[in-house]
Amino acid sequence: MVLDQYFVRKPKITICITRPYLLSYGRPTTQPKTFRHTGDHMPHATETTSAIFTLLTDAAPDVRELMCEQLDTMTEQQLHQLYDHSHCQPDHVAHAIQRALQNNVWQRLTKRLARWREAPMSLVDVMYFLCEFAHIDYDPAAIDAQLEDLATRCRQEFIRGGAYDPKTRVNAIAEVLGNRLGFTGNQAEYYNPENSFIDSVLKQRRGLPISLSAIYLLVAQRLEVPLDGIGLPGHFIVGISSDATFWGHDPFRRGRQLSDLDCARMVEQCGHTFDENQLKPVSPRYILVRSLNNLRQVYRRHEDDDRAAAVEHMLQALINTN
Repeated sequence: MVLDQYFVRKPKITICITRPYLLSYGRPTTQPKTFRHTGDHMPHATETTSAIFTLLTDAAPDVRELMCEQLDTMTEQQLHQLYDHSHCQPDHVAHAIQRALQNNVWQRLTKRLARWREAPMSLVDVMYFLCEFAHIDYDPAAIDAQLEDLATRCRQEFIRGGAYDPKTRVNAIAEVLGNRLGFTGNQAEYYNPENSFIDSVLKQRRGLPISLSAIYLLVAQRLEVPLDGIGLPGHFIVGISSDATFWGHDPFRRGRQLSDLDCARMVEQCGHTFDENQLKPVSPRYILVRSLNNLRQVYRRHEDDDRAAAVEHMLQALINTN
């Protein structure tokens, strides 16, 4: 049982949720209201969650306020249980539970970043981390299945087109993802935060340069193709070096092929000076920092102060591990 015991006091209100006597609350001058469970056990804590929902919809504003405050003290598991039962509740109740759960998840994710030195993340860890930050009910198994389906399609193209060396295989990946399946940049809604999360990008087939590139990289990893992420100033692409020659692809433009000269022109068009070192592969940590910086900018643009602050804390946690 998750929601076993809960007890809180405030000068004018007392709230108590225990097992098997589920919930009581009231003021010192009144008889507390009590919700009791009549059996020996509480299947799925249904009555406990109902009692909490009752407090969140109580007619007295101070009762509602206290219960909202106490949501922040519950564990993530408890909040997930409430969240699963909140969809038929009034909007303000569902929102309060979702906010508390998000804050709990954000705190856990921030602590995870503080352990980067001891436990660095892989690229797939980074992309799942971002999805979990944004979507309470994200499904890693579904993402994994979608990536495997994309890899299968590319593998079939390898066989059909006789792609055996790394360069031709990267070309095949770009052909399948960019031209046939239509993965491309979301130029119409460039500042939509969903562009940064691969579960949304896999569904919409629209995203930012860095999230689209991450999908190329994750598919290439499954196919054992040595593709790298390239963090150009003002843009992000994927590339491969063969015989000291750079070959790149731009996932934001349906996988368009790029030479090193194309990259130089692209950098200069963004108002920067090109340097060959900009074509070097970047790490998963770099991709996470750049993605978080993108999100911070987007959330500030949308005046979403809570999410902007959460991202700021995560970036600070990463900086402190340098």
